[in-house]
Amino acid sequence: MNAPTRRALLASAALLAGGAAPAPMPPTAITIVSGSPASLTSLELLNAGPGGHFAAAGLQAEVVSVATATSAMQALVAGRAAFARTAAGELFKAAARQSVPLVAIAEVTHDVNFDLVSAADRPVQTPEQLRGRRIGVLGAGSITDTYLDLLLRSSGLAPSDAERIVVGADPASFALVRQGRLDAVILSGDLSAQLRWSGERTAVWSVGDIVSMPGRCYVATRAFIEQQPRTAAAFIRAMLASMREIQGGDLATLLTRDRAVTDIPGPADPALAAAMVQLQINAWQSDGPGTLLRLNPARWGAARDALAAAGIADIPDVTTLFTNRFVEEAARA
Repeated sequence: MNAPTRRALLASAALLAGGAAPAPMPPTAITIVSGSPASLTSLELLNAGPGGHFAAAGLQAEVVSVATATSAMQALVAGRAAFARTAAGELFKAAARQSVPLVAIAEVTHDVNFDLVSAADRPVQTPEQLRGRRIGVLGAGSITDTYLDLLLRSSGLAPSDAERIVVGADPASFALVRQGRLDAVILSGDLSAQLRWSGERTAVWSVGDIVSMPGRCYVATRAFIEQQPRTAAAFIRAMLASMREIQGGDLATLLTRDRAVTDIPGPADPALAAAMVQLQINAWQSDGPGTLLRLNPARWGAARDALAAAGIADIPDVTTLFTNRFVEEAARA
């Protein structure tokens, strides 16, 4: 016979004393804002609801996607969201111009997971070859715009040495390269892979081979994590549990379940969608086993130096910009 738990003994004692058993605590309501449209690359966040991970952590979560990282940061600073999912480069820029301290509390992808994609018969193969080229970026001031600045600087070029053309965040942007209207486009790694899988003849190199910077991260205000540390810890537990389920589960079945209740754009073909998710899983683990969500101090330091040297953002003490406290708590739970 199993021994009664402490919670059961306390409840029995309350009943014997004439009182009622304590009611379960209601879930904590939070809003998470994503600085990019929902997609398979943010599956760890989109899966946390259908997978029951928010509920298990005692959270009632609303996920809101906005068009730009700037809008996500504004929602965070204004108190309309508890957490934001955005690129680390965007956090540096926001922290440099905001009076409200911002802190990264988890690192989803450890590297810049973007590619510079050109046509195989007209390849742009090095940063030096960017001079005088027309490059597709997501917008002025976007993270791809920042990456282009850093690529140019790495080869001694000025930001004005390449022409920037705004394109959409989808594989169709490569049509402009194929037509000769662009020389290359900067796309996320999953979109770059989609092009290759579709048979497009592309020349590809990773921006992360040149730009040392963390990828996507979860951000909160310092005031929030100091005032509500349990909520921050619960959120990271939910994200870690969601990632582990994705890592260990049947991706086709998981995506079918999630898409039944949540709008997750991406390929309808289960095999192709699963292959794209696997790319994301690989990016989660690029720093090695046991590093899910863990922030890499050396890479944050390298990013700080590169952005300051380029005149994009100057953070005097980069250690104020991130913490592994909640990731370490979640790993021990």
